[in-house]
Amino acid sequence: QEGKWDLAAREFRQIQSDDPEWADAQYHLGLSYNQLEDFEQAADVLRALLKKEPLRSEARAELAFALSRLGREEDARREASQVREIEVAPVKEEAEIPDRMKKRFFRFFLTTGTQYDSNVFLSPSDLSPSVGIPAENIDDSKGLRQNFLGYAEVAPWIKPKTQLGANYTLYHSHNFKFSVFDYDYEPSDYNFQDHRVEVFAAQDLGSILVQLPYTLDILLKGDGLDRYWTGHSIAPNVFLPVRSFFFLKGFLRFRSDNFNAEPDRPEQNQDAINVAFGIDPSINFGGGERGYFLFSYQLDLNFADGDDWDYLGNRIQGALKLKPWTHFLTLQAGLHWRKFSNVNSLDNEERDDKEISLGGSVGMEGKIFHYSLGVTYITNSSNIELYAYDRLLATVTIGFKI
Repeated sequence: QEGKWDLAAREFRQIQSDDPEWADAQYHLGLSYNQLEDFEQAADVLRALLKKEPLRSEARAELAFALSRLGREEDARREASQVREIEVAPVKEEAEIPDRMKKRFFRFFLTTGTQYDSNVFLSPSDLSPSVGIPAENIDDSKGLRQNFLGYAEVAPWIKPKTQLGANYTLYHSHNFKFSVFDYDYEPSDYNFQDHRVEVFAAQDLGSILVQLPYTLDILLKGDGLDRYWTGHSIAPNVFLPVRSFFFLKGFLRFRSDNFNAEPDRPEQNQDAINVAFGIDPSINFGGGERGYFLFSYQLDLNFADGDDWDYLGNRIQGALKLKPWTHFLTLQAGLHWRKFSNVNSLDNEERDDKEISLGGSVGMEGKIFHYSLGVTYITNSSNIELYAYDRLLATVTIGFKI
């Protein structure tokens, strides 16, 4: 826009080197070459672009201009006539499965972050006479915890339209000690280590992508990581590109949960079969390079061995991510309401919870280094006082990826 075409061409060449598939960068590189009167280079770049996007009329017009200045008038007239044909023809915008879901890839990243929590609340299993704390909600129990996350994923295509892949996630969270009322107590729920392994298969059917992931989740928690939870889940889903910028994903998840429940309190046994149905429509900006808007709905059914944890849940979430440059802004909102059939261990026949969350973050996603600053407010209303709470979370994270 400032007319610094030599600088623009250098920047677009670098973008081309980093991301050869970014069509907008190719077009603007060709445009820059034309402005610099390097018409041979302009023609080469624009021809390569038009092989991938033959209906891009502005690129074909720039190619016609370059050919004309090179004295190749017949070729220039032919390109110009195609521009006119494209502009008067009805345009059908094709939707394709994103390139990331079609390629072999390997991803790895490490992240660490510190999180402040304005109201660390404990699970009902900890809020009991067995630990010397009355069964009532704990307010204003501020705390800090340090989180570590490692993630690695590989997804090779074994056939032109068939993909197999796997990923592993390690998440460790350590809660710093603090005092609760007159008790010097460290909440066990906030010391935990999660190991997650997922293997998946994907089949590209042309207009849709079908995925079948299986996940094994092992969560260790407690001061000495001596309590555990394991989960097995399978979640078949279908990814449907409706337009080039609008996508639909539907899923059905089956999960089996196994907790190390206290044998003398069978009503609190959280071992369960969980079934969830959901749909995630999303809109991508600039092919996803400039951000997205995602809406999600999930119906959640939990059938527990213990009476306390049978519930019907609904979850609605929305997320907006804007990434105009290397930095990004995200805004998130969610509503999660669950109706428990009974809560025998607390002498209640029913429990109704409605949780609202609002959050946002800013940060940078570089090629290697990334960081973010985030804040989230959560409020939960319940007919049981124990489960009514407000929380404010503030987080800073840094990490790197390849």
